[in-house]
Amino acid sequence: METKVRTQSDVIHIEQDLFNLTNLLYSDGNSLKSGDMIVVGLAEAFPGYIVGIGETARFCHITGFVQLNSSTVLIVDSCNHCVRLVDRNSRQTLGFSGECTWPGFDSTYCVIEDLKRKGQLIVTDTDNNALRGINSSTGTVNIITSASTVLVQPTGMVQEPTSGDFYITANFLVLRFSCAIRFITSIVGSNTAGYLDGLFDETLFGQMYSLKFLSPK
Repeated sequence: METKVRTQSDVIHIEQDLFNLTNLLYSDGNSLKSGDMIVVGLAEAFPGYIVGIGETARFCHITGFVQLNSSTVLIVDSCNHCVRLVDRNSRQTLGFSGECTWPGFDSTYCVIEDLKRKGQLIVTDTDNNALRGINSSTGTVNIITSASTVLVQPTGMVQEPTSGDFYITANFLVLRFSCAIRFITSIVGSNTAGYLDGLFDETLFGQMYSLKFLSPK
């Protein structure tokens, strides 16, 4: 009998479900859910790695996902160090990029579609302190940027639609990566954790995991 324990069950990423527009699609620890229905994985199960269908599949902390279309989702299986594909019609999981259970994508956290380069995905490779690109057709990987003194433990990421620049949460900072000059600058926060409101260079944050652009009213 399988022993079940609720572990790493956090809603980290949530968005409208393209497969069923009346629902929200969200990560719940080791599971991906749509409304109150399980798509794949089981939040109450121990973290693991099993290629399977629906509830038989096992993941180790789903920290992000991207819907390529209404029937295809790419999931960041963070502690298994890989990105995995889910077919919404069959609920089958498949490998996509990275060798699952072997560090390389060393604790990948977030994946988004590149708005300026069709067919490219961008991931935050957290423990490797890097942004990496993935070709969505071939699964091949390339380095976008790494080895920056401020790009430490990147987690959340969003892309500015006009410039294509990336805004990244990294430890206690929000950073901006300029695609034009390929340079990272600090926007807000400090290298020191804390809680303080103020101007950009005065504000202190604790650990941050995600960010989003809000449309001006």
